[in-house]
Amino acid sequence: MAGLILALASPLLALCAVACPVGMGAMMWFMARGSRSNNAQPARPPSTLDDLRHEHERLGAQIESLEGMEEVWRQGRTNVRAVMEALNKKRKKDRAYTTYMTIMARLARKGLLYREREGRTDAYWPRFTREEFLRSRAQQEVSTLVSEFGEVALVHFAKEIGKLDPARAKALRRLARGA
Repeated sequence: MAGLILALASPLLALCAVACPVGMGAMMWFMARGSRSNNAQPARPPSTLDDLRHEHERLGAQIESLEGMEEVWRQGRTNVRAVMEALNKKRKKDRAYTTYMTIMARLARKGLLYREREGRTDAYWPRFTREEFLRSRAQQEVSTLVSEFGEVALVHFAKEIGKLDPARAKALRRLARGA
């Protein structure tokens, strides 16, 4: 599960998560926030047990959506039943068909999946490649961090990049020029 989160989160947030234990919590908080609409008020970390529970529920929904996307990328054009059967094979306790139906309908509403009616069922397929999705998500997350935390976020990114081995840092600079 953590591998899936790291694979789909912003590479810079994943770097922070590997570098410090608090980074994983921050990354999960930002991922959970990513599904909300933009508010005029800046987001604040959860402060009460109820806030934490709601953030946890949002994160759970986010992870389920990411698992669903991973399976649709793997299968290509598919349907809810095929995704459910594949994902339930990996789980200790099966989830209901309606759970997967809700997840895939939400992904379609968010513009991540195409949906087309085929008889009594809907066919789904990805609008973006996994790489396009990751690039877009990383850009959104970094922009959010910089807009909310300004220079503090940039300083922490610079510190983390400074900890990388020289070959990895060089590869990242090369990627940044091409992005």
